[in-house]
Amino acid sequence: MGRPRVFVPGREGRRRAEAPFLADAREGEARERLGPEWRLEPLGARTGGWALRGPAVRLPEGAGYAAVRGIASRLPALFGPQAGARLEPVFDRASGASGVVRMQQTVDGARVAGADVIAGFDADGRLTLLASSYRADLEPPEGSRIAAPEAEALARAGLLAAHPGITILGAPRSEPWIWPRPDGGDARLWIVRYATRDPWGSFVARIDAVTGTVLSLENAAQTKARTGEGIVYRSNADYPNHPRAEKITGLQGADVDPAGHLEGMHVRVLDEKGSRVASSKLRYLYYPFEEWDAFDQVSAYYHLQRAHVRFQKTLGVHGLDWFDGPESVAAIANVRNLCNAYYTGDLVGDGKPGFAFGDQLSCGASIQNEDYARDSDVVYHEYTHAIVDWEGIGLEYAPMDSYQRALAEADADYHAAEFTGDPTVGEVVGLPRSVEGTKTYPLDVGCSYGFPEEHCTGAIWSGLLWDLRGTVRRAEKLEFTSLDYLVDHPGASHTPVWLDFWDAAIALFDADEHLNGGQNAAIIYGLAASRGIFGPRTYSGDSMAYPYQAMERGSRFKSIGWVTAGAGNGVPYYFSAPAGSTVSIKVKTTGGLHPDFLLGEAIGYPLEYFTVASAKDTQQATLVTDLPAVEGLYVVTVRGADATSGSFQVSIVVEK
Repeated sequence: MGRPRVFVPGREGRRRAEAPFLADAREGEARERLGPEWRLEPLGARTGGWALRGPAVRLPEGAGYAAVRGIASRLPALFGPQAGARLEPVFDRASGASGVVRMQQTVDGARVAGADVIAGFDADGRLTLLASSYRADLEPPEGSRIAAPEAEALARAGLLAAHPGITILGAPRSEPWIWPRPDGGDARLWIVRYATRDPWGSFVARIDAVTGTVLSLENAAQTKARTGEGIVYRSNADYPNHPRAEKITGLQGADVDPAGHLEGMHVRVLDEKGSRVASSKLRYLYYPFEEWDAFDQVSAYYHLQRAHVRFQKTLGVHGLDWFDGPESVAAIANVRNLCNAYYTGDLVGDGKPGFAFGDQLSCGASIQNEDYARDSDVVYHEYTHAIVDWEGIGLEYAPMDSYQRALAEADADYHAAEFTGDPTVGEVVGLPRSVEGTKTYPLDVGCSYGFPEEHCTGAIWSGLLWDLRGTVRRAEKLEFTSLDYLVDHPGASHTPVWLDFWDAAIALFDADEHLNGGQNAAIIYGLAASRGIFGPRTYSGDSMAYPYQAMERGSRFKSIGWVTAGAGNGVPYYFSAPAGSTVSIKVKTTGGLHPDFLLGEAIGYPLEYFTVASAKDTQQATLVTDLPAVEGLYVVTVRGADATSGSFQVSIVVEK
């Protein structure tokens, strides 16, 4: 079976295999422009979210921004009039691994949060996908009364009031946005960014462009060539007893840096304490517990350079500003009073990106922390944030502790763990997190005193990615490519506007279809279902929708999953089938589980079950039964008998 479809249940329950979606004139227009086999499908329940898929077609403008603007202008029933002029570039990877071009809707020069258009192109530059959360019916909110300089002054005043003694570095950066209001409407606002010291960070203020109210003030810092020789810990597994001499690569030539600082082609390391290491012979042989600060500068450079090489060689990253130059990116080590490490797009107020790594013992008496640059996982985590930013994906541009920010943290933890093969990250600095766990949605969303927190909430998604690593080939490439396919599915995914775990799972389907012809779709479905991402329960205030397999007579769906311990836990697999068809279901244990399952109608929550496994033992459970005499949407919920938990394989067959 291939990519699943999506069902969005109505409040009253609707027994249909397809979400209601108006596809008359709009689909006809799309078929006229792109071909008769192209189909229009909803991204969610809210008007405006849709996707077009069909056989590859070459656009007159070729592939890229001009092509996306051109096709948007030729589809006024979907985009509205003159849409091409209202799209601003985000990134163009039409010739890259993902084949995706992303653009964002603008109104009067202001970007519209959550309103994106992505186009997928094949290796020959032909269009295969056009997905949009563009808001053709958007009524622009009241115009700005506050100009950019006034917004910057308000943000500065708020920052100084909230953090007495803070030092603001350089000039602010301000951008106009149209942003969702809590009541469901839209508002114009300014996003103002300041780089700071004492505390170190990258502060983001949202200013109401009409009233001048400071809506939020957040520290967006993530919490968070020649060859020489240096002593380092090659990975966290070497800490503390096995430092070793390693090559320090990518250093500038003697004509550029005759003193031999840690000044590389891609990264340069500075010391916040003013004692920047240098060696004209490029020998940085400092021992970790004798020459602390010098060792930590070498560690920062070594691991940032390794991260650069790995993203380049393993994941094919290239052609990005700051990744490929022309200027190296700064990293400040040994930062006093910073109990953290972070990447920011504006490190010292000059509009240039960089990293900051807190000093040892900077977290107070309660935490005897090591220097953050000494922890290789922390360095790889922050470098991943940088790559995602330079790629233009923008996961960090969302409210603190939102699902979108949780995805950013999960992605960074996952790539750090992939780098070493060790699922525990951050153990050297004394703040370990594991991507190998059983956290599920919605149970573990409110992980911080009952509320979401982007790092621990993100463990739900990083856990799924680690599961993916153990079940499909080249999982890291698949996940990295899926970031290009991230788009909101309004009314179907868990939250509107901001990206969430549901959106990320759908992006995995899209990336797998592009890279592998969809051969891993069933595995991805099972992993997401096991993590609770595909329902039916939701976190407070979230929406609910079911991806399901559209099955015909003579078809089979096979997947995997795992059941956690605890009353009421179960993993749902949704499918549609012809009226009155005979279905055969088998669940087989692959580790620990005594399998059992229920079969019912997927109308709402709680689910309405009408039968159970008819034969079962400790190894498998089976059922052959006739479905009701009307076409419907059904669910098989796998659970553990005898209070067991563990992994399983599931097979659903609709007989001929």
